[in-house]
Amino acid sequence: MPKRGPSDHRRKRGRPPPEAPPPELAPDDQRGAPGHVPGHADESYPAVWAKDLHGRLSQLTRDQLAQVPIVAQGATLEKGGIYLNLDVRRRGPFTATGSETVRPGERYVAKRDTAREIWNQLIHPPQ
Repeated sequence: MPKRGPSDHRRKRGRPPPEAPPPELAPDDQRGAPGHVPGHADESYPAVWAKDLHGRLSQLTRDQLAQVPIVAQGATLEKGGIYLNLDVRRRGPFTATGSETVRPGERYVAKRDTAREIWNQLIHPPQ
């Protein structure tokens, strides 16, 4: 029986090829890293948690508020990303430069993380 070496491509099903690092050793998904997935999924919370927004966003149902991800304090807004500050919606959406960090009391919503129907309701508040 021949010896199996590092170049032997026979392996058990479901195992990654030997040159791939195990998932626990894979590099973190950080901005600028190859394969980075943009968005704020792990650094946001649903608007439904911000009780003071319920009255100001009264055009949205409770279920819709649960789908509005607010970027968490301390997070950096992504360069080129389109955002809306929920506390001054009349200013409308803006494009981030990449140098903005969410400060205490600020509540931003990223367009890319928000369903189109809900985004449109946020940027066009009832008169």
